[in-house]
Amino acid sequence: MEYTMTDQLLGGGWHWIAAAILFGLIYLAGIMEKPGRAVVSAAAVGALLLLGILSIREAFIDAIIWETLLLVAGVLLLTGLLGRFGVFMHMAVRALSLAQGRSGRLLALLMLLSALLSALLDQLGTVLLLMPLAITAAQLLRISAFPYMVGILISSHIGGAATLVGSPANMLIGASAKLSFWEFVRHLGPPLLLALGVSMVSLLLVYRARLRVSPAVRAKLIKQTAAAAEQTTARGSWIGWGVLLAVIICLLLHGWLDIPAYAIVWSGAVALAVAGGVGTIKGAAVALDWKLLTYIAGLLIVVSALEKTGITHYLAGLALQMTEGHAVAATQLVLWTSGLVSASADQLPLVAGAIPIIEEMGMFLNSVNAPSWDGGWWALALGAGLGGSATLLGSSASIVAAGMVAKQGEPVSFLRYSLIGIPLALISLAISAAYLYFFYT
Repeated sequence: MEYTMTDQLLGGGWHWIAAAILFGLIYLAGIMEKPGRAVVSAAAVGALLLLGILSIREAFIDAIIWETLLLVAGVLLLTGLLGRFGVFMHMAVRALSLAQGRSGRLLALLMLLSALLSALLDQLGTVLLLMPLAITAAQLLRISAFPYMVGILISSHIGGAATLVGSPANMLIGASAKLSFWEFVRHLGPPLLLALGVSMVSLLLVYRARLRVSPAVRAKLIKQTAAAAEQTTARGSWIGWGVLLAVIICLLLHGWLDIPAYAIVWSGAVALAVAGGVGTIKGAAVALDWKLLTYIAGLLIVVSALEKTGITHYLAGLALQMTEGHAVAATQLVLWTSGLVSASADQLPLVAGAIPIIEEMGMFLNSVNAPSWDGGWWALALGAGLGGSATLLGSSASIVAAGMVAKQGEPVSFLRYSLIGIPLALISLAISAAYLYFFYT
């Protein structure tokens, strides 16, 4: 297979222009993070069908990765049910209790908990759960909530990049490359654990002066969190914990069990729904974000139009010419490009658009390299996941968290967050670059 800059766009004429414009619109809708992005997604699909760029079969059967949609829906449903059983609140309150009123220890525990929760549920859910607790603790300790906000956001991006179910973008990568939950953990765990440790130490050093607390204030927080921990334990359900543990174990083994990840997640959700009764089932339906599912489906269809018109083929050829067909250089290009782009835009449309390009690049690189080129997938997951922590524009969760802190009288500007977010994101990407260079050459 040989790529040249003169490769023709397969669709010819105006088809590729229309496909590119529609992808641009749906990408902008994703960046804006408005509820109307589902409407834009559906409208883009309608335009593709009316213009004859895609047929109904190509759009709704060939383009959509139904396994990904089922997994995203299942994770949303399972997360909502676990929340109703009090599992996540129990974890958060326990973390506050373990901190024993020490602000530095609390920052470390919040970061660990944020990474763990983001690896199992969506980032926005993690932020909505942890930020109120962090803000309340900061008020009781009479310190700024900003260091806690930064720690939660950065670690949530790290944790979300670590597993198959950590983000819809990872679910797309997993479905496209046929990667299991365990493969994500095994390949991405080492650099992300190191990135989390470096970020944690860095924040503790940078904010050590702001995290000083008097003994009297610390004693007050210890008393209040101890009472909250007892109440949460009394309300907590061991059923929720049991189902969560079973789901995690099965996800780790699903590659060997030959059971789809979405089947495991849905089984856990059904078990909790049955255990919770009719009221729980009705409440769980609210957890399904139909607008997100519609947006993802539309995005996949538009990306399919990019493939059909030859745009992804052309971009893959351009990337291969830039790297001169070297696998190591191609891996680094994917990592840094996705990292820089995701710093100012949601990672989901980025990943959806990049997947067919990486598939094209892989076809060429696998034909000229003895070992198969799988570093591109890990580079995409690391770059898209870690780059989003650089600025407040990297995810809707970051904007929500900044708004919650601002409501408490502490404005969080784009510049203020970026001054700490960008350096830490670059360090995390550099760690990932070194890891990919030494282990995926």
